[in-house]
Amino acid sequence: MVYQLTARSRPRFRLYIVAAILCLATVLLLASTTDEIGWTCDEVYYFSSAENITEWFQGLSGTSKTSGLSYVLSREIVDDYWLWDITHNPHPPLYKIFSAASLAFFKERLGSFAAFRLSSQIQCGLLLAVLFISLAGSRGLAAGLCGAGCLLLMPRLFGHAHLGTTELPLMTLWFLCVCAFWRGREQPIFSVLLALLWGMALATKFTAVLIIGPLLLWAVLYRDRSSLRNFILMLLVAPLVAIALNPGWWYDPVAKISAFVTTSLTRDEHIPIPTLFFGQALPFRPPWSYAPVMTALTIPLSTLLLFLVGTGRLALKTEQRSYDLLMFITIPVLLVIVMLPGAPVHDGVRQFIYILPFIAYCAGTGFAALAGSLTRFISGTALRACISAALLVAALAYPALETARSHPFELSYYNRLIGGLPGAYQRGMEVTYWYESITDEMLSVINRTVPSGSKVSSFPAASHYFEFLQQQGKIRSDISFIMPDIKAIVKRSGKQIVFSTQEPEYLVLVFRFGMFNDFYHRIVRKSTPVFLVQHEGVPLAALYRWKDVQF
Repeated sequence: MVYQLTARSRPRFRLYIVAAILCLATVLLLASTTDEIGWTCDEVYYFSSAENITEWFQGLSGTSKTSGLSYVLSREIVDDYWLWDITHNPHPPLYKIFSAASLAFFKERLGSFAAFRLSSQIQCGLLLAVLFISLAGSRGLAAGLCGAGCLLLMPRLFGHAHLGTTELPLMTLWFLCVCAFWRGREQPIFSVLLALLWGMALATKFTAVLIIGPLLLWAVLYRDRSSLRNFILMLLVAPLVAIALNPGWWYDPVAKISAFVTTSLTRDEHIPIPTLFFGQALPFRPPWSYAPVMTALTIPLSTLLLFLVGTGRLALKTEQRSYDLLMFITIPVLLVIVMLPGAPVHDGVRQFIYILPFIAYCAGTGFAALAGSLTRFISGTALRACISAALLVAALAYPALETARSHPFELSYYNRLIGGLPGAYQRGMEVTYWYESITDEMLSVINRTVPSGSKVSSFPAASHYFEFLQQQGKIRSDISFIMPDIKAIVKRSGKQIVFSTQEPEYLVLVFRFGMFNDFYHRIVRKSTPVFLVQHEGVPLAALYRWKDVQF
C-alpha cells in the first residue's frame, strides 16, 4: 500500500522565508541568554574534547601536504585526540565537532563559552524551522507557528537549547530523519538523505539506534512497501557514515564499537546514577511510570492540552492520518523503551527529551483543529485570520510566561499539575541535577568570599568542574578544589567531622537530593550557608563554611 506525498500540501515559498526568519530569531534569542544559564558538569568534558578535535584538525590541515600527515593520522594520535577520557566523555563526537566549529569561528567575537554553545542553538533554530514547515505546509501558518512556539517555550527544551551537550543535536537529527523518511518513500534523494542523517545521529549518541524502531513499526502498521528503500539504505549506509565521522573508530572498529555498545547497555554497572522520585532515592532505575509522569509534569499545561486535542484528532479523523501517525508514533515507542528494566532514566526528562518535537507537532495539529472549529461558520477571511491570531497568542502566552518565570533555571521546571517547582520540592522530586544551578552570581561569591589558598570540597563531587572554570578564568586560581574522604562521627562527647588526606574550609553543595545521604540532609536542615542559590523559594545550590556546619 502506497501513501502519496500529495496527501500533504507542499509548502509555498513564503513559508520558507518565514521558517528562515524563525530560525534566525531563535538563534539570536538563545545566544543572547546563553551566559545566564550555568555551565553543566558534562560540558566541561565536551569543551575539552572539542578543543582536542580543533587541535587535531589544525594538525591535519597543517600537514596535509607533508610527511607529517601520516603521523597525524596514526592510530596513536587519532586515539589520543578522539578517544580522550572516554569514561567521562563516552559519546561519539559529531556534536563535539559542531561545537568545535562554532568555537573556532566565533570565539573571538562571542567568547569561549558562548561560542561553544552556539552550535546547539543553531541546530535548535533549524529544528524549529523544519517543524514549522512540516505543520504550516498542510495546516496553515498559524499552526506552524504554534507548533514551533510550543516546542521552544517548553522550559526544559529552552534550557537544553542553550547547552553544548548531546540533546539538541540528536533531537534535531531524529526529527529530520522522520521527515526524510516520509519523503524518501517516493523520492530516492530523500532516502539517501535519511541514511546520511541516521549515520550522523549514530555518530552523536547511542540512543540514535532507536530512531529506526518507530519508523519500522509505522511501515508494518501501514504495510508500506515504499519504505523498503529507506530501510535498506539506512542499514547499509548509516553505519559507514557513523564510522567515517568518528575517527576514534577508524582503527579496530569492531572491537571499539562492541565495547561502546556493551558499555551503553550496561550503564547500571558502570554509571549507576540515582534519581529522586516522589521522595524515594532510587539507585538506578525509577519505576516504569517515571518517564510518562515526568513528561506530563514538565510541559506547560496549555501545550499539554493542545497535544491531547491533537492526539484525539488523530484517533477520530482519517485525514492525513498516515503522516500524523508517523509523527506521533515516536512518543509511545520511546516512552515504552525507557520503561523497560535496565534502561538508563535519570536527570529529569533528559534521557527521553527527543519526544518533545513530536509532542509539539501534535500540539500544532491540535491548534489547527481548535482554530478550524472556531472559524468553521465564519465567512470573512479577515475575521478568521484575526480569530486564528488571537488563538495563537493565547496558546503561546502561557508557556512564554512559564519559560520566563523559570529562567535561568529551566532544567528545574515543573508545571502546575504538581504545584510548580515548590510543589515538586515538597513532594520529593529532583529539583536540580547537572550543576547548572552554579550561577555566575555564586561564582562571584566564591571569588569574593573564599580566602587565598583555601581548599573547597563539593558534593556531588566535581573538582574537575571547578578546576575547568578556573582554567577559563571564572574562578580565582589560588583556590584549591579537592575531593576528601569525609566521615561524620557521633560520640557521647559530641559530633565530629573527620577528613582524610586534606581538610577543606568550604563546601559547595548542589541540591541533587537523590545522591544525598543522611549526613548531607542534616547539613541542609541544620546549617546556615554563606550563600544560597534558590528559585521560587526552593534551594538549588549553596556555599558553606565547614567550621559552621552542623549535622
